[in-house]
Amino acid sequence: MRVSRHNGRSGKQGVYNPKHNDRRINVQHSEHIDSERKKENLYWDCYQGIFKDENPAEMTFEHVEEKFYEEIFADFIKGQNARNIKNRHPERNRTAKDLLNDKRTCPEETIYQIGNIDSSIDYFDLYCICQEFFDFIERLFGKNVKIIDWAVHVDEGTPHIHERHVFVWENQYGELCPKQEKALEEIGFELPDPSKKQGKNNNRKMVFDDYMRQHFIMKCHKFGINRGISGWTCDGGGRRTPWSPDPTAAKPLRRARPKRRRMPDSLPDLAARLPPVPCADCVCSCHCPISSGML
Repeated sequence: MRVSRHNGRSGKQGVYNPKHNDRRINVQHSEHIDSERKKENLYWDCYQGIFKDENPAEMTFEHVEEKFYEEIFADFIKGQNARNIKNRHPERNRTAKDLLNDKRTCPEETIYQIGNIDSSIDYFDLYCICQEFFDFIERLFGKNVKIIDWAVHVDEGTPHIHERHVFVWENQYGELCPKQEKALEEIGFELPDPSKKQGKNNNRKMVFDDYMRQHFIMKCHKFGINRGISGWTCDGGGRRTPWSPDPTAAKPLRRARPKRRRMPDSLPDLAARLPPVPCADCVCSCHCPISSGML
């Protein structure tokens, strides 16, 4: 059963809007959504907790994300705007909404799915797997990776989860700001090729995605799911490039895809935080959260 983990921030119509995720849309106009099964969907956000359609939350995901940005990045917005004015560039001033509408600073959305329309696991099993994985992210990277909201969709062809998060870094002024590469550098992730300059084909996000993908595989192994996995990784410029353990098995495309740089064999050195205990529940032998007893 194929396991998928896809990342993205924007598409042809701009940055992704969370209205689709919490179903604050007219589902009658969406042929792929089963309005009868919509009541089985699960939703969660960092302010209101978990809820269902029968007990809808007061704030929409859109309002939650705006409130989150206004609160956590308040000092950065105020400080940076003051510095812009001091440097005679008030046109560079931004608000929380501006950060949300910029593909460089908006939340990143990840979609988790196990199986396809022909064969998939029960949506509650998917929820349990991803909930443990989200807890793992919070415990290990919670200072720099903030999960804002997620939704379990049961009303489409295959059960899947939309999860949205933002990378946070504290700058030299002591202000929290949305900086992906700086946040990943602070965590301890290195460039795929440290000897070369950082760029869209050589950035820490590539290593981070590979790390997260491998640990999601381990989580699925723990729940008895042992077959193929696929996904997308975003480079520094926001472009998505495909990943597959078996490139020859990928379906042919109309246009040839550029070759993806091979990731380094070693993951970031997190040994300072994780004790080197032999792995018992997964297929690795590394300093991973499973081997350290964190999961």
